[in-house]
Amino acid sequence: MKDNTCGITLRAKVDHLHPTGQVDISRWAQFKMAGYDSLGACIFAGFGFSHNFEVFPSLLNARYGWDTGIEILEELGRESLKLEREFNR
Repeated sequence: MKDNTCGITLRAKVDHLHPTGQVDISRWAQFKMAGYDSLGACIFAGFGFSHNFEVFPSLLNARYGWDTGIEILEELGRESLKLEREFNR
């Protein structure tokens, strides 16, 4: 099953009529949204947090005593998508 919101790039600052870079931008959006989802935030919260990516790492660092940066969203997203694929298999 494909989520129609997972790779949305509506707000990306690119020429949406030109294919160059679209795959990379969509992939990053998919990882980011899967990261938000794994943290319990929906797409609407993701739009708000996307204006300041440091919010999520700051919340996680404060809650768990971690020292992580914005890369945590992509890491969580990649892992989540891998687990989803394994589950579907």
